[in-house]
Amino acid sequence: MLASVGTVILIVLASLAGVLLLAFGGLLLLASRLSRAIEALMAEDAKDPTRAWLQVAFGFINYRDPAHASGDIACQASLRRDWSIENRADLLARADRLQQMMSANPAWHGTRLINMLRIGAGAGYLKPEESWQRALEAGRILQAAYTSWEAVAEAMNGALDSQKGEWVVSAKKSLADNLTQLTQSNYRGVKYETQL
Repeated sequence: MLASVGTVILIVLASLAGVLLLAFGGLLLLASRLSRAIEALMAEDAKDPTRAWLQVAFGFINYRDPAHASGDIACQASLRRDWSIENRADLLARADRLQQMMSANPAWHGTRLINMLRIGAGAGYLKPEESWQRALEAGRILQAAYTSWEAVAEAMNGALDSQKGEWVVSAKKSLADNLTQLTQSNYRGVKYETQL
């Protein structure tokens, strides 16, 4: 009797492990398909040289376009959590402030602004074309301030070195990870001097 109970328990555990492995495999497959879908959307956007340049600029903060990578609820939550933005008016007001602050550190404020605008498109607060157009304005200021992607990276690191707070450690790690991907892809093959 004990042997049969033990056998039943082993069969149940093996079945449970099989179900968990199938579920995990399904999640990996879904994540892989989502990643490919995001890459396809970004590839479509990158056919426009200006958008390709802006993709590299937001890549310092988010390697993948946040407007494509997250749904509207996730983008709205991100804007609420990170920027205290609840609606279109909040987004536009914050964007105007960041644009004015770009002269202090174009890399830091510009890449954040471009990201915020793309997240705003993902949240539904901006139409996609409007987010690209506003991002282009920031991109032109950013491009005029530096001579290369490496110079932007150096300025980003310098800006983080001057920041305080617990969030800085994770921001530095995120930037380092994104820079690794960007440099491995040769900044996605986008020349810094591309005309914007």
